[in-house]
Amino acid sequence: MTDVSKGTQQQLQEQIAALGFMDDANWISGSLEDLESILDVADNFYLLTRAAINKDKSKLLTNTTTEPDPIPIRFSNTVTTIQPSFGGVRFLGVTINIHLNHAIVKKELKMHIRRFIKITKTKPITDRQFCYIANHVLFPQLLYKMRNTPLSQVACLSLNQNIQNLYKHKYNFPKTAPNAVFHARMFYNLNDI
Repeated sequence: MTDVSKGTQQQLQEQIAALGFMDDANWISGSLEDLESILDVADNFYLLTRAAINKDKSKLLTNTTTEPDPIPIRFSNTVTTIQPSFGGVRFLGVTINIHLNHAIVKKELKMHIRRFIKITKTKPITDRQFCYIANHVLFPQLLYKMRNTPLSQVACLSLNQNIQNLYKHKYNFPKTAPNAVFHARMFYNLNDI
């Protein structure tokens, strides 16, 4: 309203240039038709917000086919062909695999532990500092990576063994020292996976 007594109206419009990034979006559905319906709604949102989406970077994780041929998917008024993925797909640092292949996750966790061991092996830190770093940095990272893949107790013990061996070696404990000492609250309170 420009003048309340006369009831005149004036419309103002302004475009503001802005740049934003949207890294990843996951769409989960039970069928191709449902996925295309979801993508249609998403495309309307992208048009509304004037978001530029690179549809060619799309990945499709599926368990409904074993054929490696690209699958055409209608994304609003365009059709994009996407190569189906049957292995693992990384999303926000977590490997998601459709067939719940634990070997992929175990391998990733072992590599993460090896990197941690390589970094901390030569650092001049005390035993308490090591426990703090392991409990507050390493273990939360490992638990995050294995969030979608439950591991057996045997697999977890195997992963823990490398960390315990480093701890014993670094702080001159005998290899035969019981692990319970390192996990007890009264002593070091080192967490387990």
